[in-house]
Amino acid sequence: MALGLLHPSGKDEELEDVGDRYFDVLLKRSFFQEPEVDWEGFEWRCKIHDLVHDLAASVAGDEQAIVNDEKQLKTTERARHISWTDNELLGKEFPKEHLLEAASRVRTFTLPYALEGPISNSFLNGLISSFKCLRILELRELYFKELPSSIGKLKHLRFLALSWNQMIEALPNSVSSC
Repeated sequence: MALGLLHPSGKDEELEDVGDRYFDVLLKRSFFQEPEVDWEGFEWRCKIHDLVHDLAASVAGDEQAIVNDEKQLKTTERARHISWTDNELLGKEFPKEHLLEAASRVRTFTLPYALEGPISNSFLNGLISSFKCLRILELRELYFKELPSSIGKLKHLRFLALSWNQMIEALPNSVSSC
């Protein structure tokens, strides 16, 4: 939804309803497997079939990058979606110099859930200042008290995930002005 790929078929249809409909179709056709249902009866997590995953990775090619740690940072200028999987970010700086060629085109940045320890403000500042065209920023289950005010400069941001961050105290004023 945040990438603008879904379109309602009628005037009164919400994007969430369109997304739910697509999800249900893909689930019924076995693209997704083993859905987990929350207390309200909504599917909230599932696995993707191995073959579908391999096909999607092949189609995405260089547009998708999975970063294991700073030493294995491999992105190209075609990168649009970056998943950072290094669990140890305590005291680390965001490696801007490695990502500059991809920075102008990245639309999605995801950090792993349940990091080992808190994430530094300088890492968050580096992340936000590196990707000006982000539409999706996932910072779920992370440990930080304050979201940098520079988050308000992300004009294209459509989805900001902050759930299950028990340390965050308040959002910066720049978020409400977006």
